[in-house]
Amino acid sequence: MAKYAGGGHQDPSTCLEGTRTTALEKIDKWKRKTLEEENPKMMWLTGSTGSGKTAITQTVYERFKAEELLVVQTSFCRSTGCTDPKYLPLSIAYQLAVANSSLKAAIQAVVQADPAVIDASIDAQLQRLVLEPISENASQIPMVYVILDGLDECGVEDQQIHIIQLIQSIVTEQHLPIRFLIASRPESWIQTTLSSPSAPSLPTVFLNQDKEADSDIQLFYETEFKRIHNDPRHAHSMTSAPSPWPSTENIEWLVRWASGQFIYAKMVTRFVGEPGHSPIRRLEIVLQPNSGL
Repeated sequence: MAKYAGGGHQDPSTCLEGTRTTALEKIDKWKRKTLEEENPKMMWLTGSTGSGKTAITQTVYERFKAEELLVVQTSFCRSTGCTDPKYLPLSIAYQLAVANSSLKAAIQAVVQADPAVIDASIDAQLQRLVLEPISENASQIPMVYVILDGLDECGVEDQQIHIIQLIQSIVTEQHLPIRFLIASRPESWIQTTLSSPSAPSLPTVFLNQDKEADSDIQLFYETEFKRIHNDPRHAHSMTSAPSPWPSTENIEWLVRWASGQFIYAKMVTRFVGEPGHSPIRRLEIVLQPNSGL
């Protein structure tokens, strides 16, 4: 089961300090809700491609770990080939076993009694390897937080809908100490399933293009360009850099072109700061019309 440890998560980047504060504060508030409050067990983080969902979920995961909460994270990603829904229950079970000795004993007992459970359906695996061990140890363990990133990259539409419905049934029908933070693009079938009449009301964080996103991207540019400017590998080429570099106008243009997409800003700074090339010349290329970036 160890090969399913981390799902498809390959990019450990987190949010730059001081950015995405609204989204992170909403998630923190959700985390602190008591079980008596309305639907604290599930939250949806959504935004278009490149809006920063993965950086936010990774930041949340690391913060929860630092607070010594019982948190696991599973990510689906087409670019890494990790799209199979079978990763979900096995990844959760493996991480729970690593994190908590009581859950480890319970999960190991299930696998030893029935090794075929590793090849069972997602529903059966989730029930036997995750929910039953949690139920058996509910009085001995803290709240379990499950972070699911990239739901829209998991299998096909029907499989994504099925996973949502499974989670909805868990949070509405089973009184277990478990909460889910789901991150995905706002695909129509995902929105429809999450907002169906039979589904519980859902706390949602929308990562839309807004002034905060632009401010965060500007801070990201300023921080990254400063790092590039001070990188010893660029010491020779940066001796001819104008001051300030880049200019305020150039950063404003780059923020505007990013259109709220952190992925664009990361591509630009990665290109400009690539070792072996002049950052000054590379930035000039980016700022040219039809540069392709």
